[in-house]
Amino acid sequence: MCTFIYTMDLSTSIEKIKKYKQKYADYKNIFINKKILKSPNNIGYDPKQIYKAYGYDKIHYDKHLILSDIHVVIIIAYSYKNIQVDFDIFCKKNNLPTKQINVIKINENTPSNSDWSAEICIDTQWSHAIFPWSKITVVEAESSSVQDLLVAIEVGKSINPDIMNMSWGVSEFNFCDKIDIFNNSEIIFIASSGDDNSVEWPATNPNVLAVSASSLYVDKKGKYFKETTWSNSGCGYSKYFKIPAYQKNADIICSNNRVCSDISIVGNPETGCYIFYDNNYSIYGGTSLSAPIISGTMAIICYFRKINNKIKINSNSNPYDNYSVQNLLYEYYTRSGENIFNDIKLGSSGYFDATKGWDFPTGLGSPNVIYFVDYLNNV
Repeated sequence: MCTFIYTMDLSTSIEKIKKYKQKYADYKNIFINKKILKSPNNIGYDPKQIYKAYGYDKIHYDKHLILSDIHVVIIIAYSYKNIQVDFDIFCKKNNLPTKQINVIKINENTPSNSDWSAEICIDTQWSHAIFPWSKITVVEAESSSVQDLLVAIEVGKSINPDIMNMSWGVSEFNFCDKIDIFNNSEIIFIASSGDDNSVEWPATNPNVLAVSASSLYVDKKGKYFKETTWSNSGCGYSKYFKIPAYQKNADIICSNNRVCSDISIVGNPETGCYIFYDNNYSIYGGTSLSAPIISGTMAIICYFRKINNKIKINSNSNPYDNYSVQNLLYEYYTRSGENIFNDIKLGSSGYFDATKGWDFPTGLGSPNVIYFVDYLNNV
């Protein structure tokens, strides 16, 4: 099976790319240094183990309706020629249906980069593992500069996805709060909270769902036993973004600024997950793993909402948006407590400890999947 490559196809044009580049010219010298984290041991999970631990295996799909048109766009830097090959091997190893991955190359001559190549495999394989019926499009930015990644986001938005996954981040920078690229009532924007304790953009943008990493432990039967924080998860206070209404109204903390994270799931490399990359089936982790797992989870919700003729959900911070996933999750937490979440109460990241309820390292907790999906499907 060959990867289908778009080069400036129907969704965009050379002229538009030039306009995007000019629009974001101020950010051309800010680069994201991608760090991929391999497991230091041999403890890790495959998809079936994650399904059982979090309850994905309790979700029942109508086989006649499984021809889904849910679309996940993955924004990445650089290029990797073996995306499809590695994806197909991962699927075969885990008895998952395979599919054609679409790739949009901003520049046909974009080079490869080993850390970013591994990231592409994590994102495609694990968003697919969680919901194997989404259409996946990878948009390859020319470089890891914020300018080029913003161009890639604009291109990704132009093809109207349901979900946009961004498993990368950078320390906040001057005027990051002036970038209004995530204002959209039709897309769920998802980003890694970071792997170095401090907060990172774009996860700090209130219109983005910020995902941190946890340490997952199961019992001898493979059932969920406990979760703790991952000690390197990105979390803390934004310097630039004001606290959004969904956090202010939840009264989670006394702050004038956006706080991270919003939600968490498995990601600690010591309890990481398998991917296939560079001829090896190995365990990787970090919030780079957590983000695509949440993206796959949101794809499940988008699927059920679509087949039930429900309005699309998004990640808009507008307090009057009844279909913003942040508004819905924080409002539920304030009203009903923690039933749709696994509350993570142990561990710390940087200066912040896990506590009962919302906390910096793990946000609202990890999804208690069957209840989490049911709630977001039925609102």
